This record gives sequence, C-alpha cells and structure tokens, in this order.
Amino acid sequence: TLQLNLGTTYYKFAVVNKAYEDSARIHIEVAIKLAEKLTKQEDLNRAYQCLGLIETDDGDFKKAELAFRKSIEVCIEISDPSDLSYGYYQLARMFIEKDGIAEADSAIFYLGLADAIAKKSDDLELASEVVYEMARAYSNSGDYKLSSCYALRFSELNDSLVRLENMRATAELSEKYESVKKEAQINELNLSQKEKQAQIDRQVYMIIGSVIVLVLVGFAAFSLYRSNQIRK
Repeated sequence: TLQLNLGTTYYKFAVVNKAYEDSARIHIEVAIKLAEKLTKQEDLNRAYQCLGLIETDDGDFKKAELAFRKSIEVCIEISDPSDLSYGYYQLARMFIEKDGIAEADSAIFYLGLADAIAKKSDDLELASEVVYEMARAYSNSGDYKLSSCYALRFSELNDSLVRLENMRATAELSEKYESVKKEAQINELNLSQKEKQAQIDRQVYMIIGSVIVLVLVGFAAFSLYRSNQIRK
C-alpha cells in the first residue's frame, strides 16, 4: 500500500511536471509485484489503473492498453462494478488519446459498457465523464447527431451534479449551524445551572451563618446568665 500511495502521489506530480513520471512508474511497478505476491486484488487494480494513466500520458498506448485490461480483469474477478466502469472509461479514453478517429469505434464500445454500469450504480460523476467522452468519440466518428445528443446529456448530468453539490453544501452548513446552536444551548444551560448552584450556595452560606450567629448569641446569653447566678 505504501508503494501504491507513493506511486499515485508521484503520478499527480507528474501531471504537472513530467520529471516525476519515472518515479511514479517505479513505485507503481513495485506495488504491482507486491500486490500480486500478497494477492491484494484491490491494490492490484488501483496500481494497474495508475500505470495505465502513466503510460497514456507518456504516449505508450500499447502498455497503457495492457495495464487497463489487467485492471478490468481484476475488477471482474473481484466483482467491483464501480471500478470496472472506471476501467472501461479509462480504456476508452486511451483509445481517444491514441487516435480519436481511427479508434472511435473501440472508444464508443468501451464507453457504452462504462455507461451501462455507471447508470446502475447511480454514479453521477463518472456517468458525466463517460457521456462527455462519448460525445467526443461520436464526433470523431463523424456521427454529429449522436455527439450532440450526448453533449446535451452531459449538460443535464452536469447540472444535476451542481444541484447535488449545492444540496450537500447546504446540508453541511445546516448541520454545522445545528451543531453550533446545540453547543450554545448546552453552554447556556450550563451557565444557568452554575448560576442556580451559586444561588443555592449563597443561601446555604446564609443559613449556616445565621445558625452560627444564633449559637454565639445563645452561648453569650447563657454565659451572662451563669455569671449572674454565680454573683447571686
């Protein structure tokens, strides 16, 4: 897992600066060997996906295709529909990057598989990305009518994502407000309880003080009485 995390982190750096690409590849290849040895299929899937992205960015589409297909095999083996959909999507993107026109049919085929799975899993974000690439693929194939249909669907999904994010943000703010409100109520209750306790304490002190005064007065009266009796 450490090698995998290092590899994915270096890949993120490599997106901005290709100087990190070799480091990313080295760590990911080590992660693949370790995952295969330890039979950690989820780590193996993530490592192959990352390797596919690295090779796609580097322009080595043969290695990229091999890595994505390995990732897809692992997802099918472990029955992970979400990552399987993502694997098909990345494989299709690789075909578009390789040659958008010549590989348009391959891209459309795998995007169709990704789209079908994304619909079942209600993954709006992935569905939006898949539909966007589908519009590109159909445009590359010359089918501008279908490309327009997918572009429109992308716009609708994107609007849904924006609404969903707004709802999440509103819910989060509401939750924070309720939390602050409850904390204020608790603080107010604690303060009220402290004030009540302080009032009770004052009353107790007054009673104790009164009792002490009465005892002292009684003692003084008794002493005077005794003194008078002795003198008599």
